[in-house]
Amino acid sequence: MPVMARLKKTLKPVFDEAQNTTPVCHHEGCCESAHYRAPKDRHLREYHWFCLNHVRSYNSDWNFYKGMTPGAIQSHQHADLTWQRPSWPVHEHHAKSARLRFEVLEAVGRSVQLTEEERNLFPPHTPEGKALAFFGLEYPCDFDDVKRAYKQIIKVHHPDINKNSRTSHEQMKKINEAYNVLSKTFRSQISQRYRSNS
Repeated sequence: MPVMARLKKTLKPVFDEAQNTTPVCHHEGCCESAHYRAPKDRHLREYHWFCLNHVRSYNSDWNFYKGMTPGAIQSHQHADLTWQRPSWPVHEHHAKSARLRFEVLEAVGRSVQLTEEERNLFPPHTPEGKALAFFGLEYPCDFDDVKRAYKQIIKVHHPDINKNSRTSHEQMKKINEAYNVLSKTFRSQISQRYRSNS
């Protein structure tokens, strides 16, 4: 038996009009059939059933934050910024190990010996050259190196680690700008190689 035929056989509608099990509108004094549901409260576990006209009026008057204090509303909206998932500050020992790894990464990046031709591919005065230097990298490197350097440096300068300081926010802007420059450059290189091979 085809899958759709099996589904049609096993799935049943919530209300079967043929058996007259459609509920009556929950609005007082209304005898219309109720085909539309609306939540009873903000927990969205229980529902009223209404006809079309009454579900429209109920929804226009419904307030998700009804019964909550201004402080509770503010904390709920703040939690919505992270999709109701809690966020904890990064511990200092994680920050120290991240700084140490980044210093090692910088040292490795500076110690690579390049040919003149490789050095001239992204000269220091170009946006790409400046971005590579910002991450402590030199060409030749690939985008995986850039991503690794980005992850290390972001652990050091993230505002959550630095008590939300203004300096860390400014540093994050520079980090993201440098990353975007290199991301665009490496992606265009990959697409050029793909076009030349095809």
